Amino acid sequence: MDGAPDPDLTATDAATAIKAKVENLLAICEAESPSIVALQEAPPSALKALETAQYEVRFATTPYLKDVVLVTGFRSPATWVLDGTEHVSARSRLLLTPLIHSASTVSVDVWNVHARSQALGGIAETIEHLTLVSRALQDRRRDRVGAGLHLCHEILTGDLNCPPYEREVVTKNSEIYGYWCEHPVAPSSVFQFAFPLYNYAWKIFGHVRPPHGTYYHRQHGGWSVFDQTLVSLPIAIPTEPPKIVTTSKLGSLLKPDLTPNRSISDHLPVLVRVAV
Repeated sequence: MDGAPDPDLTATDAATAIKAKVENLLAICEAESPSIVALQEAPPSALKALETAQYEVRFATTPYLKDVVLVTGFRSPATWVLDGTEHVSARSRLLLTPLIHSASTVSVDVWNVHARSQALGGIAETIEHLTLVSRALQDRRRDRVGAGLHLCHEILTGDLNCPPYEREVVTKNSEIYGYWCEHPVAPSSVFQFAFPLYNYAWKIFGHVRPPHGTYYHRQHGGWSVFDQTLVSLPIAIPTEPPKIVTTSKLGSLLKPDLTPNRSISDHLPVLVRVAV
C-alpha cells in the first residue's frame, strides 16, 4: 500500500489524505489480520498505527523523500522474532526484515523493495535490487542452515515499478532468469535466482472485472501490476491468487469510475497467502 499523498494535493488536503490512509490501513489490518505488512512511502503516523495494531515495525528512510519510505511490520507477540539486524541498500530503497518463527526452526527473509519510476531509472534500480537479493540469498541460507535452521524461505515484495514480464528485468541480468512475453497473459510465474521464486502477480492478469492491476496510469488510461510478491516455491500457493483490496469498512478505495482513489492510495493493497 502506497502511503505518500498525491503530489497534486494542497498541504491541508495532503494531511487529510494521510489520515485517511492510516485509518484505512488499520481497517484492512483489522479485517484481514495479515502476519506481515509491507508499505512504501509511508508517513511516520503509519508506523504508530501499525504499532497500535500490535505489529513490530522496521523501517528505512531515504535521501530522496522526507518521509519514511519502506515499512515492514510483523504480527506480535511472539509468533515471529527478529533475527539480527535489517539490511538497507545504499539508496535505502531495499529493506530486509529477517524473521524466525518462535516455535520452530523456520526462517523467513522479507525483502521490501521500492524502485523508482521507469522515467527515473526504475528498471535499472529493480535489477540492482534483485541482483543484491540474489547474491545474498545463498550466503544467508548457508549461514542459517549452519545455525540449525533447516527451513529457510524468502519473500520479496514491493513496488518494482515494472510489470512481472518486463524483459529487461528477467533477462538482462545474468543472475536473474525468467520468462517474458509481449502479452500480459503468460504461462510462467517463476523468477529463478539461486533457487526459484514464485511471482503471485501473474495471477492478477486476465481479471475480467476491474481492477485489472494495482496501479492505474492516468496519462495512459490503463492498469499496471507494479506491486508484486515473489516467494520461495516451497511456501507458494499457486492455486490461490492474490487478493486486490478495493474496500475497507470505511468505504471503497476506488472512485466511481473504478480507478484508485488517490487521496487514499494510488496503489491498491494486495493480500497474498503463503504456506508457512
